[in-house]
Amino acid sequence: MEIKHQGSGLSKSARGLLQLLHLRPEESGRTLLMLAFYTATCLGLTWSEASTAALFLDRYGAESLPWIYIASAVMGSLLGVLYSWLEKWLPLRRLIVAIALLMAIPLFGLRFGLDIIYVAGLTVFLLRLWVEACHVLNEMNTSITANQLFNIREIKRTYPLVSSGILMADVISGFSLPLLLVVFKLNNVVLVSSG
Repeated sequence: MEIKHQGSGLSKSARGLLQLLHLRPEESGRTLLMLAFYTATCLGLTWSEASTAALFLDRYGAESLPWIYIASAVMGSLLGVLYSWLEKWLPLRRLIVAIALLMAIPLFGLRFGLDIIYVAGLTVFLLRLWVEACHVLNEMNTSITANQLFNIREIKRTYPLVSSGILMADVISGFSLPLLLVVFKLNNVVLVSSG
């Protein structure tokens, strides 16, 4: 009876790449999916952050930034409590998907509030605050998802690669944001990023 090694079906270059990344073949699929998901969500958040920061600074100026930081600290704490409360009532897989949708849906609604003159100022503040909240939710979702997909030994090897998704998103958004601004204009970048 012959036992095949799990990585024996891979090409020499694929095995070399996995060895370079310090990954095992059975971890590679999950790791790459986590990396792609984290990069995509961070890309959208980076676009949202840049566009809402521009809207906020245009409307309120830099002297109002401390209010956003104070409000986002309070909101981050409240979201942590809400997340742990929802974990008791929803299965974890549904909660992770629900949180991802919860991050995007308010951005759509708040974007359309920018067109209403009477609430545009409040909408700009709420947009900026919600993007900060989305960063907190995204980090919680990513950490919990990685904790569910990998055991502790695998996390030691895979999470540094997964967490590099934010760096990839920064690079991609740096090159793509000027193009998005030309094509979609500043107010509509929020819609693109929430998608």
